[in-house]
Amino acid sequence: MDLNTSKILDVQLVQVNEVTSSNAMKSEGLKRCFNYLLPLASIRSLTTDRHASVQKYLRDCYPDITHYFDAWHIAKNVKKKIEAISKRRDCTILGHWAQAVSNHLYWCAASSAGNGNLVLTKWLSILNHVCDIHTGHGEPYNECMHGLLEPRLWIRAGSKAHKELELIVTNKLLCRDIRRLAFMAQTSALESYHRVVTFFAPKSVHFFYSAMESRLLLAALHFNENCNRLQAVTQEGKPQWRISFPKARKGNAVASMVQVPVTYAYVDELLNAVVNLRKQFPSYSKAKTHVQCHQQVIPPPVAASAVRLPKQDLVSAHISRFQHEM
Repeated sequence: MDLNTSKILDVQLVQVNEVTSSNAMKSEGLKRCFNYLLPLASIRSLTTDRHASVQKYLRDCYPDITHYFDAWHIAKNVKKKIEAISKRRDCTILGHWAQAVSNHLYWCAASSAGNGNLVLTKWLSILNHVCDIHTGHGEPYNECMHGLLEPRLWIRAGSKAHKELELIVTNKLLCRDIRRLAFMAQTSALESYHRVVTFFAPKSVHFFYSAMESRLLLAALHFNENCNRLQAVTQEGKPQWRISFPKARKGNAVASMVQVPVTYAYVDELLNAVVNLRKQFPSYSKAKTHVQCHQQVIPPPVAASAVRLPKQDLVSAHISRFQHEM
């Protein structure tokens, strides 16, 4: 996805038996995307989650591409850890700060213009801030930028809750990756595309490779046409909003804008393409020959690698959990 326009540029389907493990599927998909995109466009930066094999691939093969980490993935992980620790004895106060620490991480990324040292210093300043200490954080961010704060539950420095929070905030791997937080754009639009994919290819239904690939491409066409819809307005010309209760907000209500209805102009283009192909290949045999000449190699189904035993042997070996000899 081009994060500036929220348009899907390429879609690659990787089946698990094409690689050594399910963990290698993400890096393999990225390789295929690069093989398709790099001859057509230049890529200066890439924003992903912190997948280890993706990091290694970019570091070894494309050192000139700046690799950023998506703030949403890191913030979600940090918030989850804080909420888990808040359930421990003498650490319940951390539950009041979980969302604030998550928001602080976003602010660190958005306000630092890609300066890794500044991002890290701002991130570590949260350990002073939660104790009502707002100066002396260290250069290049020595003092908090907020104004007068409303009363809140401050954490006592040196307490068990503060020590547990410090272990999370100062984690060696986290601090290393905090320096590379994406500051220009986030991958939230990509998560929206994944939601569209589940409409075209529900996870509860099995699809063969070619059908799955077609549905992914249809999802990309539908998303690209509707990703930048405007906000709907009332008859008086006022913007429309609706109240929702996201699972991530633990039942707290949020306001989200109502967009204009989706359009399906891509369907007309597909139908026109079908008519043109019918004129180009007037018979089924000619069309089939053309497809076979240009069709990519489709990997065998996952079930093809399984050991197939005679059905009668399996029936004989079948024993119910409730069967027992008297």
